[in-house]
Amino acid sequence: MIHWFIFSTVIISANAFYDPNGPVVYTKNGPVRGIKSQSRSNKPYDSFLGIPYAKPPVGNLRFANPEHPEPWKDVYNATKYGPRCMQRNPFLSIETVYEGDEDCLYLNVYVPEIPKSEKLPVIFSIHWGGLTSGNGDGGYYNPKYFMDFEVILVIINYRVGILGFLSTLDDAAPGNFGLKDQVMALEWVQDNICHFGGDAKNVTIMGASAGAGSVHLHMVSPRSEGLFGRAISQSGAGIALWMSSTNQAQLTAAYTQAEFVNCSSWIGNHTELVNCFRNVPAMELLHSQENFVFFAMFPFTVWLPVTETLTAQNPKPFLLKQAKEYLEAGEFRRVPWLTGMTRAEGLAVALPIFIPDERRIALNNSFNTVVPALLALPDSSQFPAVSDFYLNGENNVDLNKVVNDAEWRNGFINMFSDRFFGQPLSESISIQLKHGHKSLYLYSFEYEGKDTHARLFSTQDSFNYRWGVTHLDDVLYQFEAPDLINPLSHPNDIAFSRIWISLWINFAVCGEPNPSHHKIIPNIDWNPLRMGPDGRLRNKDILFMNVTGNYTSGARFKLTRGFYGKRMSFWANLK
Repeated sequence: MIHWFIFSTVIISANAFYDPNGPVVYTKNGPVRGIKSQSRSNKPYDSFLGIPYAKPPVGNLRFANPEHPEPWKDVYNATKYGPRCMQRNPFLSIETVYEGDEDCLYLNVYVPEIPKSEKLPVIFSIHWGGLTSGNGDGGYYNPKYFMDFEVILVIINYRVGILGFLSTLDDAAPGNFGLKDQVMALEWVQDNICHFGGDAKNVTIMGASAGAGSVHLHMVSPRSEGLFGRAISQSGAGIALWMSSTNQAQLTAAYTQAEFVNCSSWIGNHTELVNCFRNVPAMELLHSQENFVFFAMFPFTVWLPVTETLTAQNPKPFLLKQAKEYLEAGEFRRVPWLTGMTRAEGLAVALPIFIPDERRIALNNSFNTVVPALLALPDSSQFPAVSDFYLNGENNVDLNKVVNDAEWRNGFINMFSDRFFGQPLSESISIQLKHGHKSLYLYSFEYEGKDTHARLFSTQDSFNYRWGVTHLDDVLYQFEAPDLINPLSHPNDIAFSRIWISLWINFAVCGEPNPSHHKIIPNIDWNPLRMGPDGRLRNKDILFMNVTGNYTSGARFKLTRGFYGKRMSFWANLK
């Protein structure tokens, strides 16, 4: 398994730099010793790896809200990454990868080695993974690109999958544990980042995919008040289908899970049901997820956020109502928000359907049933209109058509791009602007680099996956991910990476990606979104940054009107 091999390499290399005289910082819980590291441009920075921000969520703390860690007196060796959280990762290989440890609530802090006359801005990164997988270690999130800049970077692990999101909708297991882990890590930053030279009053939370959806949820959650001042969501919104569910669906999932692991006799008693779940080995819980039958891999997950009830035993719920209800009531933090998506997000969904013959055949046998279900259409009678708009009314996936008919292939990809990413993002923007959100910046990422995550989503190198800039491709230029993909090597990709990160650094410093006093992109005024002159929001009035070009000719930036206009209008008007 390449995942395990490279991860081991990361840990060994970290230990190789162990220095008993390495940098020591005194945190609220106790002293931590880090290691010396070097950025892409060979700038020195200090790495503090695997710092516990919560008690291990094991035993009675499995399926429970996180608790603060016990303090320590001796110097804690923060010189290697903590374990990844227990997970089944179905996204990046044909065979599902099982890995991790329940004791996983650790974070990593990266600090530039510069004279700190002033406190540095802080970027807090929440990893991707569909709330089922992912991690914050150097195998997926190597910080060396960011550490060319004067910013402190914090990257966390949080519970995912069943261990992070199972809920019985009551005090037995209120749910949202992974999101509450994120809150506890943000509280750790407020309590401790000053000791690393960071400014607790200047924290930007950022994330991609599930991390982006998490960021958006923090903008509405009552638990996240005062923990950050800016937000960046890359390819994800809190109201997306893959970030939200109904409470009844989640309770049904819990009862179904009970059948898988011989706990069904306790369905009538939630306290005993959760105790039964706690006695099941964690890896057995993960493997039992195979019994949940889904047609495609991404972005469908079983365990998702729920709305909670405020009780004496659950005094700090993360969500008291659906994210969309918060937005529509105007109950969200109007912090500067930088958000956007890649042009072919849906390729990550389409590739696993295109490639395996058995899956494609199964789809074609029940196309008019399966695809409306994949799209989670509230009324299956809407599907003919969807099919006509995206697929020219052709209701089957023919591999020859996929390979040779670009128009049909792009329609299939766009259908998923829009339903899962574009439509929820566009709707969120519309609602928030109507409620006076004035510092909202939007982009579309279409730069084609030398490498792409589509190679991973395709699960095989022999298949032509070069059909667009897909999900997570923008992250390639921010974090090196040696477990997944080759480091940037082409000079134009590297040059673009510096520009792309500089925009994020600007935003973290002052709340604008391209401010007049520190322009990264000359001759372009990237202003926040505004309502139309008549006080209404029309798609044609949306002015966003369009990032295009490729690694052979270089990147191009252009302000463009109309965010995927006809496609977004289709979903807004679908009856």
